[in-house]
Amino acid sequence: MYVYTILSAAAVPPELPEGILGELAIVANAELAVVVEAGLTLDQIQQSDDHLLSAVLSHDRVIHTLFQQTTLLPLRFGICFASTDKVLEHLAQYQHRYLHSLARLEGKAEYLLKCIPEELPPVPLPTDLAGKAYFQAKKAQLKAQLDQQQQQMDSLADLSARLTANYPNLVHVKADHGVQKFYILAERSQQAQLIETMAHWQTTCRWWTLNLEGKLPPYHFVASEIR
Repeated sequence: MYVYTILSAAAVPPELPEGILGELAIVANAELAVVVEAGLTLDQIQQSDDHLLSAVLSHDRVIHTLFQQTTLLPLRFGICFASTDKVLEHLAQYQHRYLHSLARLEGKAEYLLKCIPEELPPVPLPTDLAGKAYFQAKKAQLKAQLDQQQQQMDSLADLSARLTANYPNLVHVKADHGVQKFYILAERSQQAQLIETMAHWQTTCRWWTLNLEGKLPPYHFVASEIR
């Protein structure tokens, strides 16, 4: 039995999307509900790389679709239980923790702010120099390049400090090619304000391009996952 997400039993959407291979169902107690795909096993998902990729995308699609309708705890890909009874046992064991998390996330969404480093402008080096004058100019060029790099990092540090001060629920992740990712947990109703704030901060964030994405399920703010 494959599981996707946990939500309040009182907030189950009237219609469920299609799952990875078939229909979805609900396993619930009085307080909590789990969206499951009965009969689906990891062996079916892992038959080939194509099957696996399709399953990952479907898992994400299901969670995004349900998140548009209700608050939920998104679960990582590939979690299965042996039976309905095992799911219910797990809910009973961790019910307080999951209810607390759902209450904390009520009305909120995850937003991804990507900070992409811009290419620093070249520092020109005179071509008509020789000897000592050339080496002094080369040294000055290197210092100017290092100063630019430091100014770029200072700009990022200033942005990070402003984000931390304004959005205490924040996760910072360093990505490839110098890209910095900030995951922000904020009220869904404040999306327009968040977009406006980031647009304003872009004007003072030197040598970084800011891209904001959302509303996303709170993947980075769910402390407890089914394992």
